[in-house]
Amino acid sequence: MKHQTIGILLGIGLLTGSIAWATNRNATQKVELENIVSPTKVEYDSVWYARQAEGWAKEIKKNPKNENAWLNYYLASKYQLTWFNSSPYYNKRATKDAMNFLNGIIANMEKNIPDTHTPNMLKYFQSGWNDKYKAGMMRAIAQKPDELRFFPEYAAFMLRENMEKELTRLCQKMYESGEYSPALLNYAYNELAGLEPGSILLANGDVPIYSKLLIQKGKGLFTNVHVVALSLLYLDNYRETIFNKIGIPLELAPTDKDEKGMIRHIIQHSKHPVYFSINNAFPKEELKDSLYSEGLVMRYSAKPYDNISIKRRNYEKRYLLDYLQESFSPERYTTSADGLKLNYVVVFQSLLKHYREAGDEARLKELYQLLEKVIDNVELTPERREGYMNFINEAYEGK
Repeated sequence: MKHQTIGILLGIGLLTGSIAWATNRNATQKVELENIVSPTKVEYDSVWYARQAEGWAKEIKKNPKNENAWLNYYLASKYQLTWFNSSPYYNKRATKDAMNFLNGIIANMEKNIPDTHTPNMLKYFQSGWNDKYKAGMMRAIAQKPDELRFFPEYAAFMLRENMEKELTRLCQKMYESGEYSPALLNYAYNELAGLEPGSILLANGDVPIYSKLLIQKGKGLFTNVHVVALSLLYLDNYRETIFNKIGIPLELAPTDKDEKGMIRHIIQHSKHPVYFSINNAFPKEELKDSLYSEGLVMRYSAKPYDNISIKRRNYEKRYLLDYLQESFSPERYTTSADGLKLNYVVVFQSLLKHYREAGDEARLKELYQLLEKVIDNVELTPERREGYMNFINEAYEGK
């Protein structure tokens, strides 16, 4: 669970000669070092990341050529500073200082482990995908082509550069490894299973995009659905590739060059159904009168239609839901998996009401027990659990 960050940037930095942070940690507490993974997998507070960063910095002092220590030091620092920026003390100066601090780490990497995988990859992403460092990113992939720890970074680059063959190979390898979350794959399967053939699904973020890539390119399912990463549409080559695939004009009107405009352009020119992932921030206000929930996605439609029947079809016939009750695979992405499971509670509350009003007691009880199981299996505060239970009880009891 998120905790308020207490790390603050101060003074002269450790290793970088620029900026350091102070926390209220016990300086004598022993740190058990771990390879740092994305918070989408496992989420810690800022103090944990700060302690990890300090521990990995000590490893670098012992051996400045330790590439793994440099990588973990950078990631721990990055996530600790991310927590800081989400705190009430966030300001523009903090962001600038954080960027300078992380840039300093990379500069010191280049001095100690020049032209190795880690600085080659991190320079590209730290710069905001600056083409100046694209060649270095290509070298990084060539240096460690099968390093699945960097699946998100590799996949993002390959999507941007339209490296279709390489991306398919990467997704197949990642899927076959069994390293990715079974719950996230199940959720992505259900999102795609409810779509019409040839449709367009607009999504954003690591989990919504990469989990579907693994279903489509790793598993080979629902390959006739076009998953579009909204954040990449600003990139000319990605946008042109996507627009050509879905058969819409490449030329954008002057008013259509922001996210709202590009969404409007896709809707206006698409001959196929357009859906939105419910996990993303997009201009809902502008589209609110034309979006209809069909379960885990929302469909754009200029005309009203019976979306509750589609939601019922998805629940009864298309979605695979056993994993919500019991799983027999270790979950490595607990943070993201729990959050997505709660989406079922939100989207199926209206279906509970439908079954109750239709007098379908069997389906009503079945769905209620499933949603109750989801709430019980997710780590929630007592207050949040009560809120979710009240939410489904209102539909179940008709109060």
